[in-house]
Amino acid sequence: MLLRVETTQDRGRVVVATADLQPGVIGLQLLAETAIIVVPPYDNRIPSTAIDQCPRFPEELQSKMDPNFWASYWCYKSQPDEIQAMIRDFYTELDCSTAKTIRRLVTPVAKVYDVTDIDEFVHISMVFHFNAVTVNPPSSDGHGAGTNYGRGLFEIACRMSHSCKPNCSWISSQDGTQKLVRLIAPVKQGEELTISYTDCLLLPTHTRRQALLRSKNFCCNSGKVPVRCEGNELPK
Repeated sequence: MLLRVETTQDRGRVVVATADLQPGVIGLQLLAETAIIVVPPYDNRIPSTAIDQCPRFPEELQSKMDPNFWASYWCYKSQPDEIQAMIRDFYTELDCSTAKTIRRLVTPVAKVYDVTDIDEFVHISMVFHFNAVTVNPPSSDGHGAGTNYGRGLFEIACRMSHSCKPNCSWISSQDGTQKLVRLIAPVKQGEELTISYTDCLLLPTHTRRQALLRSKNFCCNSGKVPVRCEGNELPK
């Protein structure tokens, strides 16, 4: 295998190259990984037993909370124990503003809508919030986006870190079951493999940071400023 997951002291689990790698002319495929779970959009017509059978999204929350949190929880609940354990193993942050808001909104309606464990609901919501990625392959004819299958969790791909100058890119397979990761820049053995969490890489640094803070609850502002951000920093 050309990559592996490693645990670091300061940033948790990351994905690194197991050898010196070159992308070649068209990029080097590193991974074709099947999803642990894919959660269809709550209002999508894609058949999903887990969503069809879950309690309806509470009217009290419809203008306050993304229904995809609701869908994620009930899809998780429909999985066998071993899959649930894999999902719980992903990184999460329970002290962030999003987690606190979810808890505040769900608590008053939990009993009415069969949420028996509020802590579990918040935990799973945050796992998907921080780790799940869009499963939206290009259309079969190559013109624009194809079917939006929802959001997926992938054991390896979802542990790749963000970079505004990534050395990898990824797309979803046509059937929505896999994430395909390709190397797009040379890397050395042991070097971290990165992708972009945002689609606004051509925009200024402060815009990218705001997008990441809004979507992933972290500020991309490490002590090591990548070349991509030099000369393009936030105003003092």
